[in-house]
Amino acid sequence: MLFISGSKSSKSKKSWYDLVHESLSEKTEVNNEGALVLTSGDSSFGQGKIAAERKETPSKIDPQLSKPLKLAEQGVSELHPSETDSSEKSFATKSEHNAQQRGEIIHRMLELLSSPNTNKKQIPAQIANEFSISENSENFKYYWQEAKRVFEMEKFHYLFNQKQYTQFWNEIPICYQLDGQTIYGIIDRLVLTENEAIIVDYKTHHYASKKNIASLAESYQKQLQFYAEGIKKLWPDKEVKSQLLFTACAEIVDMN
Repeated sequence: MLFISGSKSSKSKKSWYDLVHESLSEKTEVNNEGALVLTSGDSSFGQGKIAAERKETPSKIDPQLSKPLKLAEQGVSELHPSETDSSEKSFATKSEHNAQQRGEIIHRMLELLSSPNTNKKQIPAQIANEFSISENSENFKYYWQEAKRVFEMEKFHYLFNQKQYTQFWNEIPICYQLDGQTIYGIIDRLVLTENEAIIVDYKTHHYASKKNIASLAESYQKQLQFYAEGIKKLWPDKEVKSQLLFTACAEIVDMN
């Protein structure tokens, strides 16, 4: 249904409404309000309103939606495992900002690379547009090469090759209750096999190397533990594995 509306021009020159009227003159009428009305099909129009009212079918509402939600008890707080203290964000330096942008871009690249219906050739242009960054900048090209190298490495096929698993999710949110707290987080990648649920969290420290990733991983132990406990609630019959993937050095640290 198309409506063309506007004010009639006071000038003697024909308005574009008149031009529309002329081009559709065989099917167009002027109603009592001076509107040009084109009727097509079975619906009839009069004075700017639909004359024939549609018979609306009542929507079926799930009975569960009519039940009031159980309010969280007072004092219950949310815990976001992957977030840093807010005070640190307030005083972020330029270096920290660049590190954050690097992390967000590489995460997004790996997300799209590992999505089967994505046109891989268009990913750089898409992400450059999303982050308002030049696709030809040295940093961006370096990020792309890093993400692409990780995605294509044979040792990571169990994470990115569809033949190696039965189901996968990227950027999957998880939320559950634990000891009076709401645990909320987003898992970068979750892969399910017949017997395992593999949690993967990307870490994009540019200075990560084989020598220091073990010490870097220590601060993420609790985060991955929270993720693992949540996934275990969903798939209690599977062995849950938690891993950190350091993109700079293309190495995995098992966190079990």
